[in-house]
Amino acid sequence: MIVSNLNSFSLLSAAMVVMVFSACHQGDPHALDNVVPEERQIKVYHELRAATKKAGSATLEVYQVQGRAGIDPAALRAMQDSLRLAFWQEVCDTNGVALAYGDSIWTKGVKEKWPLMPQ
Repeated sequence: MIVSNLNSFSLLSAAMVVMVFSACHQGDPHALDNVVPEERQIKVYHELRAATKKAGSATLEVYQVQGRAGIDPAALRAMQDSLRLAFWQEVCDTNGVALAYGDSIWTKGVKEKWPLMPQ
């Protein structure tokens, strides 16, 4: 009886894990559209672009202050990636969008060549 319950529990647990990962799958563009309205996707995309530029600018400032000899290029790139991720998280949190969807929105915006935000 206990073994039977454990097998049922294991099967149920495995099914739940598969469902969660399937729901989070980023490859299906319709899944994104069902969760985040396109108008908000475009807004988030523009904010992610600005966040990416902000991370690049902050990294460039550090580079200019420390000079070419003062910093390892790999460390500089790691810092830029870390800043971009932090800024993206802020954008996603502000817009009520999971970071995984933010990444999907970014990819969709690039693929569909969404225009730059009007100045």
